[in-house]
Order: sequence, then C-alpha cells, then structure tokens
Amino acid sequence: MKLQVLNLLPTRQNHSFQVMIEISQTQHQFTMTVETDNLCNQPLQIIQGDDKFHSLFQWNRELAQKIYELVYQVYNQEELNFPIILGKFDEVQEPAINLS
Repeated sequence: MKLQVLNLLPTRQNHSFQVMIEISQTQHQFTMTVETDNLCNQPLQIIQGDDKFHSLFQWNRELAQKIYELVYQVYNQEELNFPIILGKFDEVQEPAINLS
C-alpha cells in the first residue's frame, strides 16, 4: 500500500504540527511536536509523535523516520511540495503469543 504525506502544517500550539497522510486511499492525521534541548552545549531537536502515530507506525519504523525528517524540515522552515510519496506501507500483524 502506497504511503504519501498530503500535508504538514504548524498548529496554534508552539512547536506542534498536524500531519496528514494517505495510505491506500485512507486518510489519517496525527500531531507531531518538536522540542529543543541542549546536549554538550549544542541544540538538539527532539521530535515526538502522538499515540495515533506510534500505533500506526509501530511496524514501519523506516517510514516513521521519513516522517520525522519531514517534520524536521518544516520546523526549520524548508519549503516542501506536497504530496510526498514515502514508499510502501506494510500492515504487519503482531505475532500471536502462545501461553500454553
């Protein structure tokens, strides 16, 4: 299933972004936040997705990383042209646990 980012917009909350994606003609949206901390006197940007993001991408870490990179670019005021196709989204089921 094809995954594309339809749009990525800042929200009214500081350092927060609304991400709209489409996976095989089904649209999803979630919120990403960016915090800046210092590590060894160097600024470090920490990007965090909401629970919906983590649930949706728990088995697709590489695609999640691409979305983090897009958020980083928008946060740093880089111009992007949407939609952006990121690749193939695989629905992987969690392995069943046998307790016997």
